[in-house]
Amino acid sequence: FVAGAGAGMVAAAVTTPFDVVKTRRQVYSSVASLGGEAVDRSAASGNGSTPQVIRAIVREEGLAGLFRGLEARVLKITPACAIMISSYEAGKRALGLLD
Repeated sequence: FVAGAGAGMVAAAVTTPFDVVKTRRQVYSSVASLGGEAVDRSAASGNGSTPQVIRAIVREEGLAGLFRGLEARVLKITPACAIMISSYEAGKRALGLLD
């Protein structure tokens, strides 16, 4: 259980910058498709390729901008990974598939 929680924490921390970029690109895409005239077309808002958005976020918000929402993401993913890995191990044990 503890190993799964630790793995989840590390995975959440490492992947948060990519999740931030993905979310910004999704939001930009949704807002732009609604035809809003006041759409922010800057890369930091999600307009552009992944590397462009990453560079724009770092330039405008600093490195911390890539880790927005880290705490919430860790709180969400840590217990999920702990439960998933524990369930997997319990299933293996129940089926007699342990090495």
